[in-house]
Amino acid sequence: PIETEMRWQAYNAMAFGATNIEYFTYRTPDSSTEDFKNALIARDNSKTERWYGAQKVNSELSCLADAFMQYDHLGAWGVNMHNAPKYFYFDNQYKEFDAIDTVTVSDDKTLLMGGFTAKEGDGRAFVCVNTADPGTGAAPITVTVQLADGYTGGTLYQMGKAAPVKADAKGCVTFTLTCGEGIFMEVNP
Repeated sequence: PIETEMRWQAYNAMAFGATNIEYFTYRTPDSSTEDFKNALIARDNSKTERWYGAQKVNSELSCLADAFMQYDHLGAWGVNMHNAPKYFYFDNQYKEFDAIDTVTVSDDKTLLMGGFTAKEGDGRAFVCVNTADPGTGAAPITVTVQLADGYTGGTLYQMGKAAPVKADAKGCVTFTLTCGEGIFMEVNP
């Protein structure tokens, strides 16, 4: 996978509660039975384009790792599932996340969400992923999350940066996601 696909895979996994990301494979295997494409490290031990992409994604994940690990996964759910490709459907979608009232997306695009509760205290957090296949080059989307009463904003982790975010007068937080991009947000009461 290229960088955008690695990011897409990582955030999709996080929405389902994954706490570890692994790459198959670090070095391109020498094989006479299978035709392996270049991995992060080529057969001649040189770094490939994938290696540099993985470094960017790893750096982004490192930015949010300490915060993310303070939460337990509650469940995952889709937004605008009527527009989702068939591979995106899954059973037992989580419906009890109490920190969000509604989520709206530009052009009625599909999102994957994951809800989390603090291991200690009453904190909440969520992962939100633009599920558009990175290979399509789809346009960025705008996501508006209306927080539930009592939640005023939080810390948004996006593309390797953490930023405080305050909800607007309607209790909404808005952000843009490129094709395959995800965010992690800690929500403050």
